[in-house]
Amino acid sequence: MRHDSMLNYATGPYFVLLGDVEGEVIGHTIDGVGPMLRVTVKVKTPKATTACQVWCSLRVGFVGKSSQLQLAKLAYEYYHTPRIVWALPASALYIGVTNADDGISTQLRIENFPPAFSPADFAVTFGNIHCDGMLCGITSIEVSKFFSIITVTVPLLPVGKTAVNIAYVGAPLPPLGNDGSAFVRTLRSAELAGFQVLSATPAFLGIRFCRVCGTQSCLSASGLCGDNTQPLSSRIPKGVAGFLVLEINRADVFKNNLQVATFEAVSATAFFSGNSQAFLTFKQIVVIDRTRGGQIALEFVVPKMNTIGKSAGTLTISSPAHSLPVALMFQVDFFDSSFSLECAGILGCQSPARGANNLNLTVTNLPIVGMGGQVSDMLAVHFGSKMAASVTQRSSTDNVAVLSVVPPECQICTFIQGSATIRLTVAFRSDPSISVSVDHTYW
Repeated sequence: MRHDSMLNYATGPYFVLLGDVEGEVIGHTIDGVGPMLRVTVKVKTPKATTACQVWCSLRVGFVGKSSQLQLAKLAYEYYHTPRIVWALPASALYIGVTNADDGISTQLRIENFPPAFSPADFAVTFGNIHCDGMLCGITSIEVSKFFSIITVTVPLLPVGKTAVNIAYVGAPLPPLGNDGSAFVRTLRSAELAGFQVLSATPAFLGIRFCRVCGTQSCLSASGLCGDNTQPLSSRIPKGVAGFLVLEINRADVFKNNLQVATFEAVSATAFFSGNSQAFLTFKQIVVIDRTRGGQIALEFVVPKMNTIGKSAGTLTISSPAHSLPVALMFQVDFFDSSFSLECAGILGCQSPARGANNLNLTVTNLPIVGMGGQVSDMLAVHFGSKMAASVTQRSSTDNVAVLSVVPPECQICTFIQGSATIRLTVAFRSDPSISVSVDHTYW
């Protein structure tokens, strides 16, 4: 700064104009002696009604521009307050797993930040965890005219609400008019206070039994067993060896790192207790949710069990991700699979194609005794693809039930020599795989 004999730099006064508005000078300091001085002026900037850049000029002298000497001029920026508009998803399991497509990240929509295309231009923190690329880190940035979307992986976090903070740390652009001198821009940052961190408790999705497994897994992608039959749900036939498939939800807690589908170190045991004691042989783990690895199926070999009734089971899963094994309780029903179906009466399984005619069915070992409720709510009786007009229960003993059924009319039957044969099937509504059938003739 040059000296001017008519001006007193030590006392000023100093004036700061931002555009055409004068700021309130609240102090100044002088550094240096001799021909070159450094003056620092502290000013309270006036408010602006919109985000913009204005010329800021520093002057010294007296009231009135004609008696003032302009010392510096550069651009001054008014900006909107940066903010995080939303996080999607806005929650994660405490192990850093989310329901995003990759299973480990969240997207943050930010506004009013300087335009930036490099992850190095932003610093992201979850609580007191700084995302340095190891514990968590930015994987992509999408920039548009009015906002940006930052995708960031989520670290391991304590259960509860965690604040997410984003700060712009990129190299700031020098203001217009800068002569190469050092300058400071306000740190632009924003915080989202309500990022939710949830505990993760595994639970059963389903309990299936197959007599035959497929080559890769017991159940195919369409949910069929290896012999293309429907699996039994929580039911195992008496005296039949096979495979028990225990499907687990929220299995992410058993991962040994944050990579997708890493269950190599997971082990599992299962056994039946009570009157049906048996240890099951572990076969393999199958990842059901291949994108995130959040759902798995544990396959076990089941020996022949000569018992009938409900049996309690215990599944224990061990993983390096858990200090203690996780035990889950389940229940299966062992039943007599030797179902039989007969048509009572002189005519047997026959009825006219037109006009209702009651048909009495004797069903053996179908477990409906003691279940309560209407038999029509428990059983579905089909003649080919058509439902019976009505189903009632006439009587029952411990293992034999007599049903009264009204067959539907056979309007589309193909008659050969005056008769048409279709399949008569009795099945559980809750599990159609529990069924028995015989031939039925229309005439």
